[in-house]
Amino acid sequence: MNGPVSVVFVSSQLWEVEEKKAALVSYFLASNTIIIAFYLAAGLDTGHTFGNFAVCAPFLAAGSLFGAAAARKLDRNTAQKIIYLVIALMGATMLR
Repeated sequence: MNGPVSVVFVSSQLWEVEEKKAALVSYFLASNTIIIAFYLAAGLDTGHTFGNFAVCAPFLAAGSLFGAAAARKLDRNTAQKIIYLVIALMGATMLR
């Protein structure tokens, strides 16, 4: 399952920030690759889907680069607080 459960599990481990990032990136990459493969096999992805991805890809890349640069400047406690804040915000959006 992608999302908060994975992030909560990894953030609760006593790993260094770089190890946590590596674990999450590896997990999400593998998980999303499998999900996309099943979507393609089921015929759920269309040209429209890929067009939307092409429009969003530059923003995804920019956000990833910004996040990587910002994360280099964070200590463990600050990173942990940001993770919990983002999880709380994600949970709040689910309450609507």
